[in-house]
Amino acid sequence: MTSKRRSTANGHNAQKSTGPRTVKGKARSSRNAFRHGLSVGTVFDSETEKRIQRLTALIANGASGDFASFIDEQALALAQAEIVSSQIRAMRILQLESQVSEGESMSAMARIKNREHLRRALPLLLSMERYEERASSRGRTAIRNLCHVGHTIENA
Repeated sequence: MTSKRRSTANGHNAQKSTGPRTVKGKARSSRNAFRHGLSVGTVFDSETEKRIQRLTALIANGASGDFASFIDEQALALAQAEIVSSQIRAMRILQLESQVSEGESMSAMARIKNREHLRRALPLLLSMERYEERASSRGRTAIRNLCHVGHTIENA
């Protein structure tokens, strides 16, 4: 059982943790997800859109019949998830490579400063993980749905 003192302290701390309160603070926090462009769910350039369509066609494999539109929809979701995941991995690799290549031609003192820069870059790398996990989750859901419809078709 929580003591009265701890309960009061928790309530006091919760009042401090309510997020931004000013209009300016709310506007700034609303843009957090856009910092690295990973929150743009379905907006792709034309080349990426072509890659998604090719991958969708491979996954759907010319589905026909009662479930064709559902299979096409799930294939598209899976293709988008795979492309987004690969883009996030590429961004993460570029970020790390830029840090490493800068460090190779530096003096010892500059390397120490570069380590500090890398330490500051780590939160960005970790935030990318959230978007990659979201894309992976969408892909797993599409795979489960495709497996389920495949099982339904086999048993029909």
